[in-house]
Order: sequence, then C-alpha cells, then structure tokens
Amino acid sequence: MDKILEKVKVALRIKNSTAYDDEIETYIRACLYDLDRLNIVYEPDDPEDEIITCIICYVKSKFGSGNESYKESMKAAYRDLRMAIFLDKSHRW
Repeated sequence: MDKILEKVKVALRIKNSTAYDDEIETYIRACLYDLDRLNIVYEPDDPEDEIITCIICYVKSKFGSGNESYKESMKAAYRDLRMAIFLDKSHRW
C-alpha cells in the first residue's frame, strides 16, 4: 500500500504531509475492492501502470478539489479505464 499511496500523493500534488494519508488510503482500498469485485487481476505489491492510473482517477474523483465538474470527469475516466481493464484478457482470471 505504501508504494501506491506515494504514487497517488504525487498525482494529487501532496508533498511532505501525512495529514490526508488515512483518507487517501480509504479511497485506495475502495478502488481496489471495486477492481476485485470485477475479478480484475493485478499485482497487489506492485500494480501495473494502468491499475495505478485507475486508482489515481478514482481518488481524484473523491478527494480534494471542490470543482464538481473536475470530479465528474475523473469519475468518468475511472469508469472508462476500469471497463477497458476489465475487457483486457491479461487482467482476467
């Protein structure tokens, strides 16, 4: 989880602060649960770039910005990427 958290924090432009780590980790776990629910296979200790990107989009759709339009665009990007990953045979059982 530490590697994922650090990558997400970089994407969120959060430096040298742990103030939001618990909230961000909650969103990361929720995203991973959603991927698991769809039986999307990934390396838990070192997820592929497309999985990390999916996680980042999910977190950005929930965290921070008060700009609802931006959050909606991140939510749509998450759904689109999740579907592409779901259809990719390399991420299926």
